[in-house]
Amino acid sequence: MGDSISAAYGLEMQDGWVNLAQEALQDDGIDAEFINASISGDTSGGGLRRLPDAIDRFQPDLLVIELGGNDGLRGYPPSALQKNLEAMATLAQSQGIDVLILGMMIPSNYGPTYLKMFTDAFTAAALFCPPAGHEFATGCR
Repeated sequence: MGDSISAAYGLEMQDGWVNLAQEALQDDGIDAEFINASISGDTSGGGLRRLPDAIDRFQPDLLVIELGGNDGLRGYPPSALQKNLEAMATLAQSQGIDVLILGMMIPSNYGPTYLKMFTDAFTAAALFCPPAGHEFATGCR
């Protein structure tokens, strides 16, 4: 579940990080299939709204959340970002799905206070994510 970074915006899908990660795991003998439910321009709120359907459709073992960049670029409150990430993790965990939240950085022109609050939102949300036992990821269980 992600935004343009995961949707390979401006790239061929096979050149995006999601496909490259799947190929790398498969090359290492790990039988992994990635389902890319990313939408360019999406926010954490959009991801939260789409998550129940994505879980029903794909029934994942692991949910990778790469969202928040567009929240930051739009100046959304970091507290809302944190709340959305935590809600996504909680929803997935309640259905036995491990979760990996990928952190995000935004340009420094937002100022040090906003940058710290933005970073802290990911740090706090990650507290919902103890190690999951996957060979390749630390996530929520």
